Amino acid sequence: MKRYIFPILVLVIFIFTSCEDVIEVKLSDEEVDLYAIEAKITTDDNPYVFMYKGIRVDNDQAYPGVSGAVVTISDNSQPQKSLILQEDSNVPGFYTVPEGENYIGETGKEYTITIEHDGITLSATDILNRVEPIDSIQVRSSLRGEKQFLGVFTYGKETPGIGNFYKWDIYVNDSLLNSAEYMMVASDELVDGNYVYSFEIFTDFHDPNDDSERILNYMDTVLVK
Repeated sequence: MKRYIFPILVLVIFIFTSCEDVIEVKLSDEEVDLYAIEAKITTDDNPYVFMYKGIRVDNDQAYPGVSGAVVTISDNSQPQKSLILQEDSNVPGFYTVPEGENYIGETGKEYTITIEHDGITLSATDILNRVEPIDSIQVRSSLRGEKQFLGVFTYGKETPGIGNFYKWDIYVNDSLLNSAEYMMVASDELVDGNYVYSFEIFTDFHDPNDDSERILNYMDTVLVK
């Protein structure tokens, strides 16, 4: 769903103050070069699996993808629906549904990823739970920063059943805000099964004296997943 952002004229005076505390972190190579798996299946798109090796946290290089694995996805249907994923020729370690095939997730089913590589077998299973749809979104003055910034708010019912965790993907003009600072994650511990009004999932913090730092601008389009 999409909502347009309307112009807001605000005169603000803001003084920045900051402090700095240096923390020395002891790094170790003991758990470097381990397998790491990122996998995703939804009711909207075909699944993918990214298999890579871990690196030191002070290494700013891309994670090295692991090629040559046999990656299988299966469900608990009777008969079982199973498919071997294909490695992307341009992205080592990135496995997707072969061309011409489809494997869209179904709510309530249990899915298993099995990976075989270099004599090692890795496996994980989870259920694709149903998620209540977002009723609407709204862009207005944030509840943070004395209403000097714009915020993105969602409205909708939380899926009953304690223990759900949510991450919102926010797109501005079709571009995903994918930096860690924009990631919003929350649990249903305090709102289980309730209708959640006006929950702020993003705040456009910026220097009020520098409009170039703004992410949300007049006539931008915002999409939330």
